[in-house]
Amino acid sequence: WLVPYMATDSHRLSILTSGEIDHLYGLPRFTEEERRLYFGLSATEREAVEAYTPALEAHFTLLLGYFKAKQQFFVYEQGSVLKDLRHVLGRHFPRMNLASVKMPSKPTRLAQQLIILKLFRFRSCDSAAKEELQRKAQRVVMLSAQNERMAPQVGLEPTTLRLTAECSAIELLRNALALARCFVITNRL
Repeated sequence: WLVPYMATDSHRLSILTSGEIDHLYGLPRFTEEERRLYFGLSATEREAVEAYTPALEAHFTLLLGYFKAKQQFFVYEQGSVLKDLRHVLGRHFPRMNLASVKMPSKPTRLAQQLIILKLFRFRSCDSAAKEELQRKAQRVVMLSAQNERMAPQVGLEPTTLRLTAECSAIELLRNALALARCFVITNRL
């Protein structure tokens, strides 16, 4: 059983510790074995990587590997991903040195993210998808409320696009499986 607890410095209900949140949503911290797995490239992925200039290929490979691992995108400083970057350079771009690797511009990074979404048959969460997700969430909670004699309010938090509800966290967890088919990709800009 998952038991929610109240954070000592907040009136909000907390389900996960900050370490657990970082594990789920933070930049991956790979072992060497995980680097070999997530930074491996299929023929289709290799083709997508090679569409970029050599200076940008390494960061595209990093974005791709991180997406494979966590199905989300990250904005990072090059210094925070040096071990992964060295692995990618050694494995896929042995003629490149670290000094020649450039951080992609924001438009380039966003374009790379769209390519990755397409490779894995994901899509961006546009307003129509958000509305559909909200309708599904409201229906799930309404059906659950009929069984629990509870009438929570459900919506999407506008700044994070995360599901929120005025009901217990346990109730949301019970209904999470019904929402599993909806994938919401949010870019951390």
